[in-house]
Amino acid sequence: MPDRGNRIFPEAAADCIRRVLEITRGRAFCLFTSYSQMRDLYERLLPVLDFPLLLHGTAPRKALLEQFRETPNAVLFGTSSSGQGVDVQGEALSCVIIDKLPFAVPSDPVVSARMKAIEEPAASPSSTTRCPPLS
Repeated sequence: MPDRGNRIFPEAAADCIRRVLEITRGRAFCLFTSYSQMRDLYERLLPVLDFPLLLHGTAPRKALLEQFRETPNAVLFGTSSSGQGVDVQGEALSCVIIDKLPFAVPSDPVVSARMKAIEEPAASPSSTTRCPPLS
């Protein structure tokens, strides 16, 4: 994959996501850290995929999740918050694609305090505290 800042990144990301969704026959959440990237990749993939594509923001969250559960081979494009606290049982959800892990910024007061609390010569605060929350 090219770097996110490279002009060909969106096209390469769409191709990669398309290949994964063809393997899983849809049945996926595609989660993004920005609305613009979510919409861009949805628009790129809509004409080339034969699966029902659902887009965050086009209906209430609860309705989209219900439609996802009830629609065979559906793919839900959403922001990272779309997948939080969601339980989809069975094979309706077989794949979760995340565009970028949401690392907390070091300037956040909680992150900063945690980093200071564990600073030792043998430990790296960055590698010990910067794991993204995957709840």
